[in-house]
Amino acid sequence: MSELDLMNRVSKLPPNLKEEVSDFVDFLINKHITASSPKQPLKFGMMKGNFIMSEDFDEALNLIDARLIEERRSKDSIPFDNFLHQLKDEGKLDS
Repeated sequence: MSELDLMNRVSKLPPNLKEEVSDFVDFLINKHITASSPKQPLKFGMMKGNFIMSEDFDEALNLIDARLIEERRSKDSIPFDNFLHQLKDEGKLDS
């Protein structure tokens, strides 16, 4: 089929179908032509400067760490040092 035959056939279609033909041609170009072009190899740091992070980016992580530490402390009814002293006082631990 020649390009002229194809153009004549497409010209007979209503506008909404011409749009579908156009979308399909774009799809074929992206699938077959763009995919076969050589890709640039990935390099460490190649995206540097493309993203902006707010100054308080780590703030949420710090809050989570603080909550976990506080939660852990509140669960321990006897701190470890006191626990060792208690064992020594009870004679269950050699000095």
